[in-house]
Amino acid sequence: MERNIYVLSEIAGEYAHWNVMLLEAIRQRAAYKKYEVRMIGLAQLEKLPPSAGPVIAMNLSHSWGEVAMERLRALGMRGVVLSMLAPQPGEDMNIIALDQRKAAVNAVKYFYSLGRRRIAFVANNPRSPNDQQKIIGMQEACAECGLFFSDGDIFNYAGDLTECTDEFIARCAPYDAVICANDVSAILLVKSQALARRKRIPEDLYLISFGNTLLARLIHPSITSLTLDYAEVGRIAVDNVIYMR
Repeated sequence: MERNIYVLSEIAGEYAHWNVMLLEAIRQRAAYKKYEVRMIGLAQLEKLPPSAGPVIAMNLSHSWGEVAMERLRALGMRGVVLSMLAPQPGEDMNIIALDQRKAAVNAVKYFYSLGRRRIAFVANNPRSPNDQQKIIGMQEACAECGLFFSDGDIFNYAGDLTECTDEFIARCAPYDAVICANDVSAILLVKSQALARRKRIPEDLYLISFGNTLLARLIHPSITSLTLDYAEVGRIAVDNVIYMR
């Protein structure tokens, strides 16, 4: 019996925090089930033995995820895709999505409970399906709470986080809360002298970010950083691979 679980990962996101956390969760669950985890790239898919079974695909970008799914299907292979949101995954693909939308909903409602009424979203990557889910969650929660939130409140990341955070700082006057797509952008805001001259954190501007990285936990002033249940996603992914064999 095949005792390997193959994980296909986007090279560009290999060291991304969520990728590292998910991979660790997959390895722990696989070890518990007495399986070995083998990392592979797209070029190695066709070299896998027929007994390889479903492949776990981890991706950061929608475009890479689509390519990975097309490649798996072309080779007649099934997959367990983590993070990418596919509207019609099909019987050969099992999609496990981290619930970024729900986390964003909870963040907005938390701000609302604190009396914050103008919320910005900083460091949005338009190519990231995860970030788009955060925006959907923010839109839903703002509508429910009667808060104004539009495209003008979204500050996009176009390759340089500093440029993105600088744009927000230049336009920060109306905001009393901000959700950052990642911890790094939140840290840039916290450490910015330009922002400090305009807003006090957290008195004037409350920050929440996604990631819960070690760096975010060490920074001062402290950042409220959301984390997702990576262990549960890893467990489900491994169990699904074993079940689908």
